[in-house]
Amino acid sequence: MGYRRAWPTIAVLAIVAGSVGLFLEAGAGSQDDDPVWERTGGPLGGLGYDIRVNFSPQLQNEWYVTDAWAGLHISTDFGLTWFPSNEGITTRVGAGAADAIPVFCATVDPHHTNIIWVGTQDSGEIFKSTDYGRTWVQKIRGIDKDPKRMYYTFRGLTVHPRTSDIVYAMAEIGSSGWTPDGSARKGLEMDMSMGVVFKTEDGGENWEEIWRGDSLARYCWINPGNPDIIYISTGLFDRESRNTDVDKGIAGGVGILKSTDGGNTWKILNEANGLADLYVGSLFMHPQNPNILLAAAAQNNWSGYYGPEKFTGGVYRSEDGGETWIRVTAQPEIFSAVEFCTSNPDIAYAGSSRAIYRSKDAGLTWERFGRPDGTWGSPGVNAGWPIDMQCDLEDCDRVFVNNYGGGNFLSTDGGRTWESVSQGYTGSFMYSIAVVGESELYVGGRSGIFHTPDAGNTWIGLSYPDAALSKSGTRMDELTAVAAHPKRPERIVAAPTDIIGVIYTDNAGGSWHRAAGINHLPLEIVSVPNRPTTFYAAVTRLPNKLRDLFGLPERWSEYADPGNGVYVSRDSGASWSRVPGKEVDGATVSTIAMHPHDPNVIYAATVEGTLERSALLRSVDAGERWAVIGSGLPEKIGIRSLAINPANPAIMFAGLHGRGVYRSTDGGLTFAPSSNGLGPEAIITSVKINPKWAGNPRKSRIYAGDHRNGVYVSEDGGATWRSLVKGMVHKTVNTLGISPDGSMLYASIHGDGIYRMRLR
Repeated sequence: MGYRRAWPTIAVLAIVAGSVGLFLEAGAGSQDDDPVWERTGGPLGGLGYDIRVNFSPQLQNEWYVTDAWAGLHISTDFGLTWFPSNEGITTRVGAGAADAIPVFCATVDPHHTNIIWVGTQDSGEIFKSTDYGRTWVQKIRGIDKDPKRMYYTFRGLTVHPRTSDIVYAMAEIGSSGWTPDGSARKGLEMDMSMGVVFKTEDGGENWEEIWRGDSLARYCWINPGNPDIIYISTGLFDRESRNTDVDKGIAGGVGILKSTDGGNTWKILNEANGLADLYVGSLFMHPQNPNILLAAAAQNNWSGYYGPEKFTGGVYRSEDGGETWIRVTAQPEIFSAVEFCTSNPDIAYAGSSRAIYRSKDAGLTWERFGRPDGTWGSPGVNAGWPIDMQCDLEDCDRVFVNNYGGGNFLSTDGGRTWESVSQGYTGSFMYSIAVVGESELYVGGRSGIFHTPDAGNTWIGLSYPDAALSKSGTRMDELTAVAAHPKRPERIVAAPTDIIGVIYTDNAGGSWHRAAGINHLPLEIVSVPNRPTTFYAAVTRLPNKLRDLFGLPERWSEYADPGNGVYVSRDSGASWSRVPGKEVDGATVSTIAMHPHDPNVIYAATVEGTLERSALLRSVDAGERWAVIGSGLPEKIGIRSLAINPANPAIMFAGLHGRGVYRSTDGGLTFAPSSNGLGPEAIITSVKINPKWAGNPRKSRIYAGDHRNGVYVSEDGGATWRSLVKGMVHKTVNTLGISPDGSMLYASIHGDGIYRMRLR
């Protein structure tokens, strides 16, 4: 068999009970007395890629999973719970997150299972561990010759079946790495990537390039009976190839590489061999007959380019070492993973974003398992793209899937139903936190909406659209905003990107309904403290600089429309109307805040699309009219957050993009810088005032989340700040949340889920 992975013997699965850890308390004062942040390890999300197991008889309980945001995680209980293990992996990259650990691919050495290899995204680095993944050493000599190595993404690693010295590394070269001027190049939608394959013959001390071509390289399989025979798959569903020609309607791609001389020369298997789709994102070799191969071939834009009747993607099968291929699936779905079960190769699995497939005849025919709404995954979660699979060695009904959108899923009934097994592993980024009690909160972001009743020890997915929403194609797998009714915590209001509007629930997320009157995407939703049935929403256009300002995905710029401004609901989020004030009508509103006692007083920050002008507006008549206030605030800096002291509403704080914190003592009429102690050019995404001490200046606590440097605390009314990051692994803060009683502080970390801290 090819040694892309190893298979475990799983005799017993034990669920590890107990909390993530104990809350730690400490008093205020010096940093030595500071409380410590706890990583909850959830909710699930990120950018998962490879799942591997250690097949040593003594370590079959140890599994490894990679994530392009959170690095490598290890499980010691057969993949049920996880902990990060990235010591020595120095690479830090990632759009919107300077401290993302971009580990993409991994493999376990079949000869010495203490040796594990990983490769990184967008940095061209390979790391080797000789202690089962606990520590890492960089191994890039030979690869580092390329001055554009930072555009390399390693997507696969394979160890030779007869020696640990020989390893193959498959990579993508982003378009900026091959265009003469370093510019990015897109096809219909995706980056037009090249591919490269490296080989080492001395255990990673030196690497040499052995292939370069028009499409990224992903999986490598080596015939164990004749290691000179090597197969390498090229392409992926979310990339296009350098040879793509949009004007001529040519998809491009390469197909599968085959070598019969140990990688010295290569033959290309493509349309002439029966592969109608040349984007082969997954490849698997039959564990008993290396001439039988399964491939998942598909590309988001091109597989269906000429219509469903000419759909090219699917699962392909070869019985003659890749010389001829037959498509064995008929559904027009984008397949992204295939797998044979080693204990019984008649059982095979394949996966798309919509369903999981199972074969009982080695991949000739397939049975489909999916939910009626066109999704698959554990209850309340849309699992998305299955990027890698792992069958149980002894039980073919037990299969494990790592999800391209983050999260691990386990089926014990042959793919029919799934459970999340991601505790401790997360690369998620949540954009909104709604805290309804000391330990209860709702969060929404890139991987959906989640609820925790125990401060993050457990996370419950809540993606349950009602029949009408499901019929319209709503998946609820990405949300921009979440807010809770201040008196009825089971009433939650949220904004999913796939309907461009607002949804609400009356049963804590058991089912969701679409709100009326708003067909635009809010970036923020807030409730009114003294008028609990009233909510306001900031509807924000997100082109160019504004999208980057908020650190949001590029595709969110699609939601730009003339419906910007402030919207209001007076029936707990069920129906909405635009606030009539002409000053905010059509404006780009970045954040809003409510007066803690007067429900008619609203603050809204606006910003021009090119950051030419920003303004703070105040209404004292529930949005009928607005006045520009905020003298002293910079005109060309976006306001990311606003906080009002509940005990003294004259005191306000504004968190700015790149300029720290400004403070007002006259209800927002004037502001002055209040950033002493903050990092240079701090991007303050969130400011929270501890309500417990809001009326006591001697014990005041104000918290500021920085998109680069973690969290700061001020204990003197904002005059000075100091870092509050003890216990934080990642420090890219999207937003903060604080419990109503001031006892718990929560932080959403871009690429590392939710952190918590007990306050005193």
